[in-house]
Amino acid sequence: MRSAIPLKIRNKLREIRVKKKMTQSQVAFKCGLALSTYQNIEKGKSQPSLKTALLIAKALDYQVEKLFRVEIYQHD
Repeated sequence: MRSAIPLKIRNKLREIRVKKKMTQSQVAFKCGLALSTYQNIEKGKSQPSLKTALLIAKALDYQVEKLFRVEIYQHD
């Protein structure tokens, strides 16, 4: 039986958002997300769908592959 590969999606949302001089509310609004949803994604408490990640990247005018990084944890 295959076990799930443990992974974590890290993001640079806060860093890029601050550089762009945007608030969390502004990004959430541009993406059509609830503020709490965006906040949870930015804090790493929840993981965005691919569609949501693309919407956030577009709202921040930033490449999605530079905003998010997938880390895979290996078992020893």
